[in-house]
Amino acid sequence: MVEQKAREEQAAKQQERKRLIRNLLNRGIFAKMEQVGGTPHVWVRPAFYELDFDDKQAFISVVAAYYYVDRPEDPIKLVTLKDARTGKRVGSFSQTSGLDLD
Repeated sequence: MVEQKAREEQAAKQQERKRLIRNLLNRGIFAKMEQVGGTPHVWVRPAFYELDFDDKQAFISVVAAYYYVDRPEDPIKLVTLKDARTGKRVGSFSQTSGLDLD
């Protein structure tokens, strides 16, 4: 019974994450997301750069939680950020060190 409730709570959290990510895509903050070799990559648009640092970090941490939900034992939970216009790497996020912008 306890395990069932925990699974239901996790599924609800995952749906919340999915809604937020979809909203960020619709608002033009993120251009796209995909998993490359097990690591999530987020392509960010100019609107992302206008956010304050705490919001950027919070949004990217949601992406990490979304992609690593099936790998809770992974201590790093790395996410790579790329610029949507240039395709160049512009930063990364990890659970251990937070957001690091290039």
